[in-house]
Amino acid sequence: MEPREAAEVEIIKSLRAGLLSPDEQGYTSGQRLSDGLGISRTAVWKHIKSLRRMGFEIEASPSKGYRLSPSSHPFNSVEISSLLTTGTIGRNIFFYDTLESTNRKAFELGRAGCDEGTAIIADSQSHGKGRIGRQWLSPPGVNLYTSLLFRPSIRPQEAHNLTFLMAVAVAEAVSLFSPVKPSVKWPNDVLIGH
Repeated sequence: MEPREAAEVEIIKSLRAGLLSPDEQGYTSGQRLSDGLGISRTAVWKHIKSLRRMGFEIEASPSKGYRLSPSSHPFNSVEISSLLTTGTIGRNIFFYDTLESTNRKAFELGRAGCDEGTAIIADSQSHGKGRIGRQWLSPPGVNLYTSLLFRPSIRPQEAHNLTFLMAVAVAEAVSLFSPVKPSVKWPNDVLIGH
């Protein structure tokens, strides 16, 4: 994660924590953010501006500081990273409006030395890849197209088991943290509302 993005993730985490503080009406002072990150107040302001451009709803009050709207949940790498508690998966996230294929991009990033656990997410794919090399229809605004970069220490002929295990893990996580009940379609599709 780049230093700029890391700082913005920490700002969002701090603003979320501020929402839990009733005595300060959910505000976190610019000075507290500045001190906590070891950056200037001007740098904090620039990061806030950048976060707003990403879709975060952040209020500013000259005497109180900054407050994140409780309903502010844009879908981007800063939002996801600020909520993650994992050590590996999703520590690096690449978002794209459209890609040829998240699988191809994961392969490229893996060859370039990207970290294990890197997530590649696209709103659409022009050449999505299904099983046995089949084309996967991937229109925008309909699904979440994701690939994760792993370097498992297993034999290549056992790797196909990982896709099903990941689908089950995703379905269980969605069930735990939301009211929807997903299902898994062999080998690795997680379906909601089907």
